[in-house]
Amino acid sequence: MNKIIRFLTTKKYAFRVIKQHQKMATYLRNNYINPYIAGSIGKHNILPKKQFNTSKIIWQYWGQGIENAPKIVRACIASVGRNKGDYQVIVISNETISQYIDFPDFVYDKFRNNSEFSFTQFSDLLRVSLLSVYGGVWIDSTIYLTAPIPDEILTSDFFAYQRSAKKPRDYKYWIKSNPDYFSWNKRFKVKLLSSFIVSKKDNPLILGLKDILLTYWERENKYQHYFLFQIIFNELMHQMSQYNCQIISDTLPHLLAKSVGEKKELLTSIVQNQSVHKLTYFNEQMFKDGSILQEILKGSNNFDVAYKKNRKDITFCTILFNMGDEILKEVRNNSKNPRKFEDFYLKSLKRLAQEYEQLVLYCDQETADFLEREKLTSVKTKVMRLEDLKGFCDRQQCEEYLHEMKKLSCGKGMLFGEGRNPENLFAWMIITHNKLEVVKYAYEQDFFNSDYFYWIDCGCYNHIYDYFWEGWTGLISAKPNHAKFAFMTNDWKDLSQIDMEKLSYLQIATIDNVPFECSGASWILPKNKVNDFYEAFWKTLDFFKQQRLFPTEQSVFSGMLKRGGYDLFEFTPICPMYRGLYSAIAKENNNTPYA
Repeated sequence: MNKIIRFLTTKKYAFRVIKQHQKMATYLRNNYINPYIAGSIGKHNILPKKQFNTSKIIWQYWGQGIENAPKIVRACIASVGRNKGDYQVIVISNETISQYIDFPDFVYDKFRNNSEFSFTQFSDLLRVSLLSVYGGVWIDSTIYLTAPIPDEILTSDFFAYQRSAKKPRDYKYWIKSNPDYFSWNKRFKVKLLSSFIVSKKDNPLILGLKDILLTYWERENKYQHYFLFQIIFNELMHQMSQYNCQIISDTLPHLLAKSVGEKKELLTSIVQNQSVHKLTYFNEQMFKDGSILQEILKGSNNFDVAYKKNRKDITFCTILFNMGDEILKEVRNNSKNPRKFEDFYLKSLKRLAQEYEQLVLYCDQETADFLEREKLTSVKTKVMRLEDLKGFCDRQQCEEYLHEMKKLSCGKGMLFGEGRNPENLFAWMIITHNKLEVVKYAYEQDFFNSDYFYWIDCGCYNHIYDYFWEGWTGLISAKPNHAKFAFMTNDWKDLSQIDMEKLSYLQIATIDNVPFECSGASWILPKNKVNDFYEAFWKTLDFFKQQRLFPTEQSVFSGMLKRGGYDLFEFTPICPMYRGLYSAIAKENNNTPYA
């Protein structure tokens, strides 16, 4: 009797869902789809605000910023970074949308002031707008990748997982799991997984979705159905079927979510034929240790991929001194990501020391005591006071230079951003200069008989810098012939395209509208180039001081290039904001010096 009641209840619910779909579809057909096809709905012109030399872009969105995202979202975004191949990953927040596109005012007005138009609905509009303007791949923040996306999908003019016409064997399971989304009834209108979309720029289908959605946002004051986007797609497809892709069942990306409670040993067999997986927000308390979900959540940070210790010919180098919370607050802090010496830097150093056994460290006594308490005795430390670092004795003179620089630059540039005080900048900048002292010390002491010296910043093991680790596999393959750095430009220029003559040393020192950066957070230097690079660095810093300028180590590297020291470097290009920095330094590639 209970089975009969459940059956009748399910049938009644399914009938009600289909009736809602049909009503919504009729409304959309009459007011939006048919008028669009007839040309009576105007085109909304969304323009690109950035220029990319490639359409190989993966777009993701988390409104509040990835640092505030739940674990499952961080795990999913990290998985995309590990499997992006040669694609650039751009994770957009509400604060950064305007860097890429501008929406009409009515969109922001509805988004901010009308609760009917939520983050979910806004993300539908965002995905089709970005894809129409730039092309690429849209991947929802709850899509988990276990392997690179297949080429046959990436090269499609358009692709999205959709409902197959033929029922799978387990169709009853899918309907029961989510009757609002799954059905094989011909009158059912929701047949698209919108979480993963591949599109070429200006694809007619994506343009249609974009224009219809924007018109809907402009006219309506209520979002009339949760799956409005999918129903628009379904109705538009009847008119534009020539632009559709080969249908691959949207049950496939849901297979992993179906099995997250299983033992983690089963993960490989579950994902062997499918790399794209749609997850959701799970109650972690319901899943035991050793489950697939727990294994996935371990990867909530890119840096959770451990260094595989595949090299014995590398010495890792870093530096850590407690500058005091007041200086940290001004120099390396912000309201969203507060950094305390103990909670942020010492915890990061602990992970660093555990991962990289051949580690050389310049530090103060407080840091050395921490390592001893944690029994991290393999670290080769040189313990001293902050005041004993090279260059600290020139404090008064260098602070004068910083005040002059701030006045000359009108406080512009990254160096003086957020009103930084020159007195508080000095200690931090001295620490950055002494990165070269650590490497020289490690080279001279030859603790591990190494051929390469790999710099890695001490605060790197923190989710704030998770994007630095995008694509990190745990393997270090690079064996450069010169100092290998990551080279970042906003528009993917080659160093040879940059006119060094137009750059002033004041610009470089204050990092004011400089078209490139050589990251100081990670780099690798071969043994036979240590002395040459060391001497060139300090000579360049002295040259800056002769101009009454006091730069960070990153600006000194740029100054070395301006002064003609191209033969000291090899470069690997990276995405803006240092996304994928550590993997770029670690990977083997055919770098050539800019001689």
